[in-house]
Amino acid sequence: MLDAAAINSSMQQAVEDGVVGVFLLDRDGVLLTSASADPDYVHTKERAMIIAAISNVWRACASNDMAKNKLTNKVETESLEQVLIDFGENKICAMSVGGNAILGLVGSGMEMGLVKLKTATLQRRLDSYLRHVLSTFN
Repeated sequence: MLDAAAINSSMQQAVEDGVVGVFLLDRDGVLLTSASADPDYVHTKERAMIIAAISNVWRACASNDMAKNKLTNKVETESLEQVLIDFGENKICAMSVGGNAILGLVGSGMEMGLVKLKTATLQRRLDSYLRHVLSTFN
C-alpha cells in the first residue's frame, strides 16, 4: 500500500535551508509529486524547465552504452546512480528511487556536495515507501 501522506511529508521536510524544490518523476518523466518552499514556484517556467532537464538528462544517460551490462549487452535499469547538473546559482541532483522513479532536488546557493547529500538522505527515506509499489511496474 502506498503511503502518500508519508511521501509528501518527507518531501516537504526536505524543502529547507536553500532547497528550492523536490520532484518525484516516473521513468518516462511524468511528475508524480513535488514540494517547494514557495507556493508560486509551481507556476514558474523555471520549474517546468528543471523538470524537463531532469527527465531528459536521466533518460539519455540511463539508456546509453554506459548503462549496458558489458557481458549481456542489456540495459540495466538501476545502473545509473545519479545525475548532477550545475546551473550556476541552482544545483540539481537526480537519483533513482524505488527502482522505477527519479528523485530530483534543486538547491539554490548551496554547494553541489550538500545538494547530493540532501538528495541521498531523502532517497533513502522514500525508497522504503516506493520500492514495493513501483517494483510492480516495469
